[in-house]
Amino acid sequence: MAPKVFPDWTVFIQMAIFLLAYLVVKVLVIRPYSRLKGFREGLTSKRIEEAQALVQKAEALKASYEASLTDVRKEADSNRDAIFKGYEQKARGVEAQAKKELHDLLQLRQKQIQESLEAMESQFRGNKELLKQLFFEVLTGKRPKRMG
Repeated sequence: MAPKVFPDWTVFIQMAIFLLAYLVVKVLVIRPYSRLKGFREGLTSKRIEEAQALVQKAEALKASYEASLTDVRKEADSNRDAIFKGYEQKARGVEAQAKKELHDLLQLRQKQIQESLEAMESQFRGNKELLKQLFFEVLTGKRPKRMG
């Protein structure tokens, strides 16, 4: 006996099940995944743009910092030079004052030495006269008349 041939609806049923499963997966999985993926890509691109803006801002701040640092270094150099010049001028003033005081002291010492020499010379002259008198007395035995 030959089997009864029924129309084969299984292919159509399988196609309907496949389409129904595809629609369910599309609605429950693919669309939410696509939305989530788009949202994440949007956030990522936004974060990348923010990061690039922050990098540019950081570079601008770095350039500003370096320019400020250069200005401060120049100012410090000029201040240091001014301070050194001020101290050089003070040192020259102190040196000039010391030279003047030393010159004055030398003149005073020269005057004192000159006065001392004059005093010694006058004492020597007095001693010379005394020696003359003593020598005359020793030789002659008489006191000389006052010479002078």
